[in-house]
Amino acid sequence: MAATLSLTTLAVSPAQAGTLPWPKTDCPSEMAINAHFKVADPNDPRMYSECNAWFPLKKTCKNGMHFSPTQLKCMRPEDAGADPKYAR
Repeated sequence: MAATLSLTTLAVSPAQAGTLPWPKTDCPSEMAINAHFKVADPNDPRMYSECNAWFPLKKTCKNGMHFSPTQLKCMRPEDAGADPKYAR
């Protein structure tokens, strides 16, 4: 019995791509094609944006962790330095 593989191609024009419901990120609207970096959310210490020229993403730290704007990773709130109520 032969296996059948079916592929569907989704063609999206640049005009249509601008109207897709991309998540709101804190990434700059324009960046170098090879850029890839993280940006802390200014309103929520648990969240950050992973920025790149193709698919910027909004992410949330797991298990109560906060995103450190200096270390650029999720850490314990006491160590992240992202929320004044956890300041040492």
